[in-house]
Order: sequence, then structure tokens, then C-alpha cells
Amino acid sequence: MNQYHIIYDVLKKEMLARIINPITRYPIETVLKVPFNKLKIETENGKRKTIDYSTDTKKSIDDLPISFLKNLYEYQKEGIKFGINNKARCIIADEMGVGKTVQAIGISYIYRSEWPVLILCPSSLKYNWEDEILKWLKGKIKSEDVQVVNKGKEKLLKRAKYVIVSYDLSRSPKIKEEIKNRHFQFVIADETHFLKNPKADRTIVNLPIIRQSKRVLFLSGTPILSKPEECYNILSALRPDMFNNFVTYGARYCDAKKSILNYLYIDPYIKYKSYY
Repeated sequence: MNQYHIIYDVLKKEMLARIINPITRYPIETVLKVPFNKLKIETENGKRKTIDYSTDTKKSIDDLPISFLKNLYEYQKEGIKFGINNKARCIIADEMGVGKTVQAIGISYIYRSEWPVLILCPSSLKYNWEDEILKWLKGKIKSEDVQVVNKGKEKLLKRAKYVIVSYDLSRSPKIKEEIKNRHFQFVIADETHFLKNPKADRTIVNLPIIRQSKRVLFLSGTPILSKPEECYNILSALRPDMFNNFVTYGARYCDAKKSILNYLYIDPYIKYKSYY
């Protein structure tokens, strides 16, 4: 047994027992491999919610239509399997142009019992998503099953199986309320680095919606543009059981120190209150 497996086994036991906060000791890529059957989430109104995965039926890439499956590259198949193995709650961070969109559509189809799907993306990509959905799910999805929201006062259609909303329009009070009332259980957030700034309106509006969904796919070729702190919002929404305190995260991954600007001093022996 190599060092990686030893760390993994120790971490798994500690997480199951909830003895320690693992992000103070282990690298992100190791932490994210720890399995989970339940996630405790704090909702937007401050209430606690438990997302239960223990009753999930077994999923397989073979659940895809044959026409879809035969047109995938091998690495795209591996990406879809990765999504299934992580209960469709993961980051797909392939480079630009290699098929993140296709993989997300494939995973969402496999979990079609939990439709409708909310797709959040930059304005320039809305119609690209519509085209790709109709192309890859031809015969399974009709044009009226895909709604591209173009106006801030537009109503979300109940018959829509895929609802595509730009990050900018998601800030509209009407759209925000419509999304909240639909209780989407499958959310795809494209170009996830758009949510890196915790003070931005699009982050404040969308992260609570994403966090509460059972299935979450983050897509980005550049999830961390320059600093590790930019990845915290994504990780806290994806795995709030592990990444639930920015101060602790900063101490472990960002080399946080006391500064003239914020007078922040990180003491690893002090317990800080969790944000979630």
C-alpha cells in the first residue's frame, strides 16, 4: 500500500467519524475522493436540509442512447463515468474545446428522472447550449422542451426539461423568484469561474440555489484563475461537509497571514464558527 492509499484510508475513517476538519491536513484532490451518502446543507432561509444519496438507484453510462454513446470519445466516456461515480456532484475541468458540454448533457440525461435541469452560463453561450442539447438528444428532446430565458420578467415554462439562464439574468428579481420556486434538483453551472467573487451579485444569488440542488455539475477550463481562494466558493457549494470555513481553508491552501489591510491572523488551534 502506497502513501496515497494510507492517507486516503485514514481520511475516510476520520471523515466518517467526523473527528477532524480534513482540509487542515490533506490536499484538495485527496479530500474530494472521500465518499458521501448524505450532505447537510443550510438553505437560503437559514434552515437545515439533508440531501440523501443512500437511496439512489445504480446508474450506468449504458443508460445513454446508443446514438449518443457511439459518438463519444473515450475520454468523454471517462468524464461521464466520473460524474456518475460522484453522484453527479462534481467539477469537470477539461480544457476548452474537448467536450465539457457534451459530458454534462450525457450525465444529465442519465439522471433524467430528476429533470428539469437548470443551466447557468454566460449570455454568449445560451444558444450554444440549446443547439448542443437538441443535437445530442435528438429524438429524446424537442425544441419546446428547451427554454432559453431572454428577458428579466420571463416566466419559466413548466413543460421545459432544460431551462437555460445567463448569470446576468439570474439576478433579476422575477427570474430569481421563479428559479427558487422550481426547486431544481439538477444544476449545471458553465464557466464556473464566473462565481469566484463572493461579493458579486451573481455569486450571492446563484450559490445558494446550486448548493441546495442534489445534482451539481461545475464546468470550467480554468476553475482557479490565479489564486486558490478563487476556488473556495465552488468547493463550498460542492462539498459543504468539508469546505465550510473560509478561514480554515485560507490557512491550509492560501498561506493566509496577518496583513495591514485586514489584520487577519490564522491560528490553527483556534476553532472558528462554520459559515454553513
